[in-house]
Amino acid sequence: MTRAEYEQRRFEFCRRGKDLPQSKLDESSVNLIRELHAYKVAEIKKLNDSLSATGLAEKFGVHVRTIEKALRYETWKHA
Repeated sequence: MTRAEYEQRRFEFCRRGKDLPQSKLDESSVNLIRELHAYKVAEIKKLNDSLSATGLAEKFGVHVRTIEKALRYETWKHA
């Protein structure tokens, strides 16, 4: 194998994942981590969609700016 061939294929020859001596995870753990993270991202997106200023404005039937002002205490300071 020439140097040029090795440079193109160098990642085929390095150890990865649990083949490394310092590895603390295995493939099933990594897959679970990725699934849980994807679940978290989906839940955050749902919450952002329903509890954002736009979502709250649609829920209460008011303009988005009304919600933003209330959240910043520009209006309804006494409440």
